[in-house]
Amino acid sequence: MPEMISELGSQFGTVLSDRLCKDIRLRVVSYTPDSRTPRHEHARSYFAFVIHGNYVDSRSRSLFACDEGTVKFHRAGNPHECCFGPQRVRQFLIELPLETPLFDHANLPKSQSPIAGAARDIVRRIYSEAQSGTACDLMLQGLFLQLLSVYTSQSVADQSSQWLQRLRQLLIDECHQPWELTALAAEFQKHPVHIAQSFRTAFGETIGEFRRRARIARGRRLLSETEMPLVQIAEQLGFADQSHFTRVFRQVVGIPPGQYRLQRRC
Repeated sequence: MPEMISELGSQFGTVLSDRLCKDIRLRVVSYTPDSRTPRHEHARSYFAFVIHGNYVDSRSRSLFACDEGTVKFHRAGNPHECCFGPQRVRQFLIELPLETPLFDHANLPKSQSPIAGAARDIVRRIYSEAQSGTACDLMLQGLFLQLLSVYTSQSVADQSSQWLQRLRQLLIDECHQPWELTALAAEFQKHPVHIAQSFRTAFGETIGEFRRRARIARGRRLLSETEMPLVQIAEQLGFADQSHFTRVFRQVVGIPPGQYRLQRRC
């Protein structure tokens, strides 16, 4: 049974700043490098903006690589666990109130994917304004309501493009496959240019960039949870050889896979 977390950020991290803006709580939380949370769920929904570092968010059968700059929405009651990278992770968290006349929780999106576009930009602006120390509660509350409106609208639009969600999941499940745009176009019966442009607009990165992150996220999990040799991990993830895997892993994570495995065991 996942542990229920009632106070955001304080259970597994260190709260660096805390501000209550009407019914909305804004926090900056720091997490220990190379740490891992047990499986848990939250009593309140919240937005999370990765200020520094990176981690992997694991939910049922899905893995989400959350790098610096990533913004995600976490719906209350959805179990997950986090595996933090070798650098200290800092996140800006916007916690939604349990009950408020300002919006209906039932209308909040259920998507677990990272947020792109205007909603992501508003979260970043809320962080910037909150950190400046000059923003009044009225301004922050206005930005928060704008965020909910834009994010809900974006999610409704996303539902009309469910093929993009299926494409994204395919790239996660089969990240070891050497996918090309022509093959994906045939799979989803779309033009290659339409697929490339739609994916980048929806998720804020190219298909190639996303697939690379998905491969490394799976690699980090294999390094942490198995004794599989590096050469075998490289082969399973579809890299040309161990040196290719090591080079890409270092680019994304900051350290080579062998060192990452050693740190995870300490």
